[in-house]
Amino acid sequence: QGKTVASRIGAGRDWWDKDRWDEELTDTLLAQAAYTSAEAAKRALRARGLDPADYSVERTLAFLREASSRSAERINDTTRQQVESVIDSADDGETPDVSGVFDGDAAGSRAAAAAFTLAGFAAGFGTVESGRQTGAATKTWNTTSSNPRPSHAAMDGETVGIDEAFSNGLLFPGGAGADADEVAGCSCSVTVSW
Repeated sequence: QGKTVASRIGAGRDWWDKDRWDEELTDTLLAQAAYTSAEAAKRALRARGLDPADYSVERTLAFLREASSRSAERINDTTRQQVESVIDSADDGETPDVSGVFDGDAAGSRAAAAAFTLAGFAAGFGTVESGRQTGAATKTWNTTSSNPRPSHAAMDGETVGIDEAFSNGLLFPGGAGADADEVAGCSCSVTVSW
């Protein structure tokens, strides 16, 4: 992406291909989300003495594709905004050097934070979905950090029905639809009970 964008900017061409970037990143994220959620689901089932083969990742792919698509759009939108900022700050007639957007922030801290958040989302989803698919009754929030945010510390051990939201509005740690402050960097986990 970085090479293509820089090349197009240098050639004075339209440099952002939203459909391409979103589709490519969605496919990459979906593959990882499907794998991570399936592994978490199987681990949860094995821990309860249930057969991991009872979990169907195929039943989750539409949901995971939608979640991956939304994540891809957010990630790419941030990248586009950062590139635009570099372009806007370049002197007239100067070809902006956007390599720092891709080689620095996007490949470094942003990539690590996004990977951690997306892995947490997929693991939480897979664990809860394993319970949904096999008749679990409840799920419990587990705060694992030695320095958790106050809202998560207060929820440690909170148990709700398998289809109910926890008191913070999430269906599982890292769940979609929450304020970024509620999910970013969260290392909490969830267990399901039959």
